[in-house]
Amino acid sequence: MLRENQENAWVDFVITHDLELVVGSCTHVLHLKYGKV
Repeated sequence: MLRENQENAWVDFVITHDLELVVGSCTHVLHLKYGKV
């Protein structure tokens, strides 16, 4: 049971981290695209 919780925590961490990277990348692209206008 403990192992299962650790795996779930790891998955949650990875998903959250990936979302932050995706959002950060999108924000960066938007700044590049509209920052020059």
